[in-house]
Amino acid sequence: MLWFDALRRDAPNLPTPIAQAMVESVARGPWGETLFGLEQALIKIRAANLDELTGSEVQLLTAILRQMNEAVEKLQGEIAILFESKEK
Repeated sequence: MLWFDALRRDAPNLPTPIAQAMVESVARGPWGETLFGLEQALIKIRAANLDELTGSEVQLLTAILRQMNEAVEKLQGEIAILFESKEK
């Protein structure tokens, strides 16, 4: 699980025990399984030999990843707004 490293990259001044507790809390919570599945899928895709993809697979994978990237960017924006409102 690469979540701890991701959190440390986003919040380098966060004390290690707090960062570890946050990761463990999310892992046990309702989002843990979903986030873990996404992480595993990305690891599997990145480990694949992309040279073996056919032209149609490359085209489809590109389209899907682009759509997913747009969805992630939109979600990040929504979460940033939520985070800012909770900080006040």
